[in-house]
Amino acid sequence: MKKYIAILIIVLIFCGAGVPAFAKTISRNETVYVTLDSQGKPERTEVVTWLRTDNQASSQDVTIVGNIKNIKGTDIPTMTPEGRLTFAAPAKDIFYSGTTVKKLPVALDIRYMLNGKPMKRTEINGKSGRLEMMITMKNQTGTLRDFQYKEISGSSIMLSLRMAHSPLSAAP
Repeated sequence: MKKYIAILIIVLIFCGAGVPAFAKTISRNETVYVTLDSQGKPERTEVVTWLRTDNQASSQDVTIVGNIKNIKGTDIPTMTPEGRLTFAAPAKDIFYSGTTVKKLPVALDIRYMLNGKPMKRTEINGKSGRLEMMITMKNQTGTLRDFQYKEISGSSIMLSLRMAHSPLSAAP
């Protein structure tokens, strides 16, 4: 009996040795910071990711960002061509940042008026008066969908291919 237990333990050790163990991710949060030019066009987009793990082993995450930096620790992560990021040192909270060129879900347009007259941002420097900034946001998310509707004046059913935007919210 002892012989079988010893063999079972040896088999379990060798079978488990080839399988890497990674920390379990408890939560994952992303915050996106965008630097805009004076007209509202993105100049730089940085994504900060917070991984909360069980702190039992090295951690992995899948990401599309580049230029990755570990914000909180000294561990330098490794990245595979498939976008799998590995932090070798165990840590409960991992914060890393990186940049992306992915299209934003909203397009911004910023316009300026000084004393009721439209002006470019560069023309405002050194002047005084009543400044107005109009920021327009346009939802860029959505899918093309077929819509069926009945016109008020007719009885025929009409078909129309239109963009159905995903709902977004913004706080002032």
